[in-house]
Amino acid sequence: NISKALSEIHDAGVTHNNLGPENIIVDETGERDTASVKIIGLGSASLLADSNEMHLKGKARIDILSLGSILFEMFTGMCPFNGKSDTRLLEGESDGATFKS
Repeated sequence: NISKALSEIHDAGVTHNNLGPENIIVDETGERDTASVKIIGLGSASLLADSNEMHLKGKARIDILSLGSILFEMFTGMCPFNGKSDTRLLEGESDGATFKS
């Protein structure tokens, strides 16, 4: 449900740009296997106004990498990166920031 909520934001033409655990609210409605997910904190969000589809996918990639990091840490209890910064991954570079195994 979290990835679906993020997809809906992207489909609306917006990237979050600062996705973290504190921006994800999961509200269990009491029914089994049913939860409502809200993504908040769109203060640093940006519009995906560019008509170039490759550019749009690149901007949404930041949110997808953030979500992957959140889920990895949620399930393992460890930060998924060995490097000092994961910004190189966002820029398409791989040396210096490696995934833990």
